[in-house]
Amino acid sequence: MTLVLLLGVIGFPFALFFAWAFELTPEGLKREHEVDRSQSITHHTGRKVDFANIGLLVVAIAACFSMIDAAPAELPADVYTVEESVQKAQQ
Repeated sequence: MTLVLLLGVIGFPFALFFAWAFELTPEGLKREHEVDRSQSITHHTGRKVDFANIGLLVVAIAACFSMIDAAPAELPADVYTVEESVQKAQQ
């Protein structure tokens, strides 16, 4: 888990720079200033990413609700509340 977080922190600035400096076109990857604004497809690509994000959010929310339904109705007897734990520690 730490390795994944570390790689994400290290890779984020590079991903941010490449997203800012380059644009993916039907002809391939081009420098941002080389792309004619009237022929840019960033709006269409952005809409596709929007729909993908919405779909992933729906799946994540559904997964959360399925976990809530699978949760036990009652806590086991050996699970203490915070107050009970503090009281036991003070004795």
